[in-house]
Amino acid sequence: NDTLAYREHSYFVFNAAATAERTDGRITHDRVPVTTLNLLFYGMRPLIGRAYWHLACDILLWNSDFKRLFTNRTVHEYITGYTVDINLLGFRIPIAFPGLYPNVSRSEDPNWTQKSVMRVGAHDLDQTYEMTTWQGMSSVEIKCPWGSLNVPFAAYCPSKFPCCGSKRVPVWGTARNESVWDVDANLVHGRNGEQFAPGVEKGDELVIFNDIIWRALRFQNADEEEVWFKGIKMLRFTPVSTTFMNASEHPSNARYYQFGPRGLFGNLTMIEQGVPLFASLPHFLHGDPRLLEGVKGLAPDKELHQMHIDVEPILGQTMVEHVRAQVNGQLIPGENWGWDTWFPHVQSGTYVPIAWFDMISEISDAGADEFKQIYTAHAAEQIFSWFGAAVALICSALLALAVHTRYYYRDGFQDLDDAQSYASNDETDNRVQLA
Repeated sequence: NDTLAYREHSYFVFNAAATAERTDGRITHDRVPVTTLNLLFYGMRPLIGRAYWHLACDILLWNSDFKRLFTNRTVHEYITGYTVDINLLGFRIPIAFPGLYPNVSRSEDPNWTQKSVMRVGAHDLDQTYEMTTWQGMSSVEIKCPWGSLNVPFAAYCPSKFPCCGSKRVPVWGTARNESVWDVDANLVHGRNGEQFAPGVEKGDELVIFNDIIWRALRFQNADEEEVWFKGIKMLRFTPVSTTFMNASEHPSNARYYQFGPRGLFGNLTMIEQGVPLFASLPHFLHGDPRLLEGVKGLAPDKELHQMHIDVEPILGQTMVEHVRAQVNGQLIPGENWGWDTWFPHVQSGTYVPIAWFDMISEISDAGADEFKQIYTAHAAEQIFSWFGAAVALICSALLALAVHTRYYYRDGFQDLDDAQSYASNDETDNRVQLA
C-alpha cells in the first residue's frame, strides 16, 4: 500500500501573553470592538433571495445604509460567531453568523469525521507526502449556497457561478486545461505545506493544497533565495505570480472565478455560503493599484505581508511558515428596491479589508538542536565520501603504477637471466619489487 489515511482536529485558543507582547501591551484580551463589514447582512441575500433580503433588512433589522454595511463586533465574535435577533410579531428569531474560524467539536469537524489521504512514497519517492484525498474528497465539492432554502419566488443565482439550489456541485469551474500545471481545478493534489519529498533543490517549484481556499497553489524558490533560522539553512518559497492574476491576464484563472482586479487569489464566495468574500495578501500586496485607492491607510510591505514557507532541503521539511492572507468583502453598488435605493454613493469594485492574519509555524529550539545532529551526520557523510573518493584515487594511482611496472618487467626483458642481471641495480630492483 502506498497511502496513509489520517484525521486531524484543531481549535483556536486566545494567547493573552503573546498578544500583549506583540502589541507592546496595548491589547490583552480578544473582546476588543472593531467596526468592519456586516457579513451577516451580505450572507442573507444568497440564502433568501433579493426581495426577501430587502424586506428583512429594511423593516426588521437595519434601517440605514451604514448599519447595513457595517457592524461593531469584538474580535472574539468575528472569529467564533454571533447571533442577531429578529422580533417578528412578538416572536424572537435568532439569525446566526458562524464566524470566520469557529471552534467546533470533533463530531462537527470535517477534518475529523472525514479522512485525508497522502502517499508515502513506497513506489515513487518523488510522490512522498502527495495528497490524494482531503476531507474524504479527491475532487472538492460543496453544497450550492444560492437558493438553498428554497424560499418561494426568491431564488438568487448569479450567472457567473455554476449552480442554483441545494445540490452538491464542484467548487471551481470544471473545464480542464491541459496547458497549465493545474489541469483540473477541483483535483486534490500537492502537499499540505508541512513536509515535502526529500531532496528539495534550488529553483524548484512546490505545489501546496491550501485548505483555507480549497485549491492547490504553486510556490517557487525565486532567485534561488536561501535563508537561515536557528542555524539551519533553508530555501524560501513564495507563490508564483500567476496566482494573483485575474482571468483577463491568466485565462485559466476563470475557473477560480477571479474576475476582479489583480491581487485577489481566492474567490471565497462558493465556500462562504455565497457571501462575496475574497482572499488577498495583507494590504493588497502585489495587487492592482485600484485596490489601494478604494481604502485609506494601507501600506503593503513585502517583508511584513508576503506569504512564504522556508524548507530545509535535505529532508524537505518546512521549518518556518508564514501563511499570511487578508479576507476582504466586496461592497455592493447601488441596489434599487421599490421606493428605496441602497448605497447610492458606493463605488463599484471597492473591496474592504475585514481582517488579515499570519499563521506562524516555526521549529522549536529543541527541534532545531535535534535537527542539527542530522546536519552533522550529513556533513560527516560528505567528508567520508570525499575521503573515500581520495583513497580510491590514490589506490587507483598505485594500481596503475603497479600495472605499468609489471608491463615494464614483462616487456623489458627477454628471459629470467636478463632480469636477474638487471636487478642488481638497487633502483631498478625497488621498482620490480613494487610490482
